[in-house]
Amino acid sequence: MRKINALNAKTEAYREEMERDEKVILLGEDVAIAGGLMGQTKGFAEQFGFDRVVQTTLNEAGHGMFGVGLAFSGYKPIIEFGMLEFASYAFAAMVCEAAKQRYMTYGALSCPALFVMPHGGGYMLGGNHSSYGEGWFSNCPGIKVYAPLYPADIKGLLKYAIREEDPVIYLESKAIALEGEVPDLGVDYLVEPGKANTLVTGTDLTIVGWQYGILKAMESYPELKSLGINPEIIDIRTIVPLDVETITKSVAKTGKLVVISEARKRGGFGTDIIAAVIEHSYGNLRGKTPVWYVGGKDYPLPFGHGEKYIMPNKEDLVEAVKRVMQ
Repeated sequence: MRKINALNAKTEAYREEMERDEKVILLGEDVAIAGGLMGQTKGFAEQFGFDRVVQTTLNEAGHGMFGVGLAFSGYKPIIEFGMLEFASYAFAAMVCEAAKQRYMTYGALSCPALFVMPHGGGYMLGGNHSSYGEGWFSNCPGIKVYAPLYPADIKGLLKYAIREEDPVIYLESKAIALEGEVPDLGVDYLVEPGKANTLVTGTDLTIVGWQYGILKAMESYPELKSLGINPEIIDIRTIVPLDVETITKSVAKTGKLVVISEARKRGGFGTDIIAAVIEHSYGNLRGKTPVWYVGGKDYPLPFGHGEKYIMPNKEDLVEAVKRVMQ
C-alpha cells in the first residue's frame, strides 16, 4: 500500500485503463495540451497519442454527443467536463441518448461512456461553478452515478466504471488533495459499485453520507465520542446503485439515522436514503425524532467565504445527532 491524493488516484485509474484497453479514449477541453484543469492528464497525449487523447473545442454539447457516438461504435470514451455546470450543455447526450438506448433497443445497443465532472463547493467559485449533481442524475433511469471521496475508492470505482457497458456519471469531489492509502502499482484494483463502506462501527445511531458529508462526519466523530455517543458512519460511495442493505441493517441495529449531504435538502438525494429506511426498516426506528437530514441551505453558493453560511458544518451535524439521541 502507498499514500497518494485523490487527484493522483484518478490519474492512475485513467492511465492503467488506457494502457490495458486501446479502445479507451479520453475527450475534453485541455486534456491533451494542458493536461486537464488540474494537470491530471499531463503527458497523456505524448504517451497515448492525440487520436486517443482528444482535445475538444469549447463545446460541451459537441464532445458529449461525440463521446456517445464513440460508445455506440465500440469505444470506451472518458468524457471530461471542467465543472458540473459545463456538463449541463451535454444533458441531451447523457440523459436522452446514453441513458436510454439499452432500454429502447431491447439490449441491442449499449453505451459504455464515462462522464466525469467536479461538483459541489469548497473552492469558493460561486453559484455558477458549485452546483450539485446528485439531484440531476439520480432521477435518470439508465445512468449509474458514482460519488467516492477517498483515493482508493476513486481509483477502484473509476477503473470499474471504464469497464462498464452502461453509462456512468462520475461526480468528482473537489477535495482533490485528500490523501489515503491505495494498493501498490501493478495491482488491478477494482471497487464494485453499490457497496457502501462502513468507516466506523457503532451502536447508538447511523450516520450516512458521501463525499463532503463524510468529511464532516469523520470530523465530528471525536466530539461525538467525547459526548458518550458511539455512531456508525457509512460512506455510500455510489448514488446509483445505492447499497440499501448495508444502511438498513445498520439502522436495524442502532434505531436512529442521520443523513448528511453538502447539497441542499430540497430535492436532495438524502431523501431517497431516508425513504429507503422508512420502507425497509421503519419498525426498527426508535425515539422521539429517530431520523434527521443535515443538508445545505436553499441558496446558490456565493463567491468567497460566504460558502460557509450555506454549506452544512460539523456543528450542524453534532446538533442533529443530539436531537436524534433525545
